[in-house]
Formats: sequence, C-alpha cells, structure tokens
Amino acid sequence: MEAAVYDKKIPLTKMKFSAFLICITLLLSQCKTRNVADLHGTWKVDSVYSFYNGFDMTSAAQEPFYHFQSDGRLRMTQDLEYRYFKYSLQGDSLTYSTLEDKRIDGLLIVALDDDHLVLKKDKSLLFKGGNQQRFEIKYFSKVK
Repeated sequence: MEAAVYDKKIPLTKMKFSAFLICITLLLSQCKTRNVADLHGTWKVDSVYSFYNGFDMTSAAQEPFYHFQSDGRLRMTQDLEYRYFKYSLQGDSLTYSTLEDKRIDGLLIVALDDDHLVLKKDKSLLFKGGNQQRFEIKYFSKVK
C-alpha cells in the first residue's frame, strides 16, 4: 500500500506567500527594542577597539564616566570637569545631542544588560575610494 501523502500539490502562489510571511517574521524578530531604563546609571569605559580595513587595535580607555540620567540627559565627567548632553534611544540606536538639540553622535547598541554596555560607532574614512570599513567599539561596565 502506498500512502497518498505527497499527491497533494500546493499552489505556487501559496508557497510564495508562506515564504514571504516566514521572511517577514524572521526580519521582525531580529529587531530589538531596548529598554531605556537599562541604560540609566553610571558607566565607565573599560576598553576601546578600533578597526580600519583589517588593522585593529584595542586600548585601555582614558574616557570620561557616562552618567545616563532618567530625564534624558547624559553627564560626562572626567576628574573635576563635566559636560551635559541629551541622549535618545530608538531601537538599537543611541543618539547624543547638545542641550540645544544639535545632533553630535549616533551609535549602535551592540549589547546592553545590567552590567555591560557595548557601543559601536562607524567612523569616517581616511582615504578616498570604496571597499573600506572603519569603526570603533567601546566596552563599558556599570559602576555600582
């Protein structure tokens, strides 16, 4: 006896629609919405990784402390100096601006949890031409 399981044909348009739904579902599941409350607190930069066309370098950081406040302000302090900025979070994008709302920097949040923050910044190229890549990744730990 042969089973007639494979005799039923699925119309091509129905298969295309099903594949389309699967692709959309996978795409949307990749988008993460970050909770801005996870960012609140004081962070110190542990190290900075720089990459430019295959050349990379990791350095110990001498960066200011980043104080993300619940009112949307970012206070950067180093020694006795400090400066205020505004920050906004949209999806995986973190944007810094002046207090007058002039955009300063845009960063990608690679990782964020209770103790660690990883930010990636695409940097401008140094030479003309295509097929180049230059970025910087900062690794933070939360100050408790």
